[in-house]
Amino acid sequence: MSFQIARIQAIHNEFPVKIDIDVNSKQIQIEGQAESVTSAVDTIHTIFLQLEKDARSKLEAEFISKEVTRAYRFLYLK
Repeated sequence: MSFQIARIQAIHNEFPVKIDIDVNSKQIQIEGQAESVTSAVDTIHTIFLQLEKDARSKLEAEFISKEVTRAYRFLYLK
């Protein structure tokens, strides 16, 4: 998650916005011109979507691994 926080903080290099992240309250505040803020929000949204996709993929991989292990034990370790 720290990579994503660093990526969000670096958005000010791409768009003329000010970004404040409060990890404790899980809030991001963005200040700037409307167009720049909209672009920054779109970029942040993309980061969150990728984070969610990665988490889902990890859970699926763990589930498949457990199922393969269970099937192996059932078939070969009777």
